[in-house]
Amino acid sequence: MKEYYPSLTGIRFIAASMVFFHHYNPISNRNSWPLLYDFFSEMHIGVTLFFFLSGFLIGDRYFEQKVNWKSFFINRFARIYPSFFILTTLTFIYIYYKTNVFNIKLYFLNITFIKGFFDSLKFTGIAQSWSLTVEEFFYLLTPFLFMIIKKNKNFIYFLPIIFILLGIVIYFENIIFMLDFTFFGRCFEFFSGIYLALFLKNNKKLLTVKMTYIGSVFTFLGIFWLVYLKPGVGFYGNDLLLGKIINTFFFPLFAFTPLFIGLIKEKTFINKFLSTQMIQILGKSSYAFYLIHLGFFSDFFRKYFDYWTVFV
Repeated sequence: MKEYYPSLTGIRFIAASMVFFHHYNPISNRNSWPLLYDFFSEMHIGVTLFFFLSGFLIGDRYFEQKVNWKSFFINRFARIYPSFFILTTLTFIYIYYKTNVFNIKLYFLNITFIKGFFDSLKFTGIAQSWSLTVEEFFYLLTPFLFMIIKKNKNFIYFLPIIFILLGIVIYFENIIFMLDFTFFGRCFEFFSGIYLALFLKNNKKLLTVKMTYIGSVFTFLGIFWLVYLKPGVGFYGNDLLLGKIINTFFFPLFAFTPLFIGLIKEKTFINKFLSTQMIQILGKSSYAFYLIHLGFFSDFFRKYFDYWTVFV
């Protein structure tokens, strides 16, 4: 029986909102509120939160189950691909309308998620959909990862290292791209989510004390750490190696892990808020929101409406 965690559905909305604020900073003038402006600019960590959540949910729902992997892939495809395909097609039609050019090869690379494997193509089409390449690659590997981990649970510690080293070999001439935009560089975020799911299954009577708040505080501390590291205007904290370590390792281990434990095990104000009906609706709509918050839909809304209308 698959458990449903309402607060984690709410977390989807939080993650999507963070990515939105990263792209559309609510502080219009950095000179007025530089610290707050830089704080919102580092909310790209919403993607890290999405990856961690995906790892956790897949581990929680499927690791101990006898899974029909054919049905698994069909369900993943049905949930993600139709809206992505429609919006990507509309995006290329819009580009054709604006430029009178329809690049069929680029369109194919977009609708097959292949674009996310190439630095020069990652932001084409729906710019933010580069993360779907990472996500879909994880889903594709899931049966094999689970098979390996079931043979020996200790492999879960070594698989991220193997993937990162493999990524360095494959993308040796562009390691920055590998670390930021590929499964090889972001795999730890998924594996740490899986690890937490398995840990909680093996420790069902785990007693916790204010883990929700501890995770929340460490999330804020991590963001401010990235702000502190930020090398200058137009850059982000994770442009530096230490920032990448914070983004990929610190947040999953020290922020999101205690946060998720708290959201699952504790009854707090945060848990209640994330479980409200309105936040549940927004959480379930977060994928569509994520896809349309950049691109021709947002261009239209920004042209005719104000900032908050785009968000709403």
